[in-house]
Amino acid sequence: MPDLGKQQVSDESLVKRCQTGDSLAFETLVVRYQRQIFSLIHRMTNNPEVVEDLAQDVFISAFKAIGEFKGNSSFFTWLYRIAINKCKNYLTSLKGSPIPLGDKRSEGENFLLDIADRRTNPQTALLAGELLEQIDEALESLPEDQKMALILYDLEGLSYQEIAEILHCPIGTVRSRLARARLTLKEKLKAYFTE
Repeated sequence: MPDLGKQQVSDESLVKRCQTGDSLAFETLVVRYQRQIFSLIHRMTNNPEVVEDLAQDVFISAFKAIGEFKGNSSFFTWLYRIAINKCKNYLTSLKGSPIPLGDKRSEGENFLLDIADRRTNPQTALLAGELLEQIDEALESLPEDQKMALILYDLEGLSYQEIAEILHCPIGTVRSRLARARLTLKEKLKAYFTE
């Protein structure tokens, strides 16, 4: 008996159908990847209020450009590249505006750190909130290329190969960016960790 939870039609097949005008095939691709795109946008912008609008913009752009998709990378990689570019444009438009910080993520979604049972006492909760704010600030201070690599690898769970395709760089460059980002974060947050 086949597992209905598995993808029944490949991305490649759906893309070909989209390129011949099948809008239902594109809807299938949207449903397949909307969760990942929403997550990526949320993590890159740290602003839940813009996620839906930016995601809609990503999918509209992908729909308009699907005829130009050559298949040199996977559809997933191509779509992620569009999402990253939309996020970069959004963040660039905010230059000079305060970037939202703080613990705006839902419970269990705090990145780079999982503080076990932080509600045990008020002091622990206060320190956890302060640490999360410092993590956000440290992450925002990273150079864009390092921040992207860190988000895609540590938070989105993409492979080095997928990240290299999305960012148009060699795998060694991805590894280097990740290493530099982690060293920078460790240095900026060293006051919160004891050896």
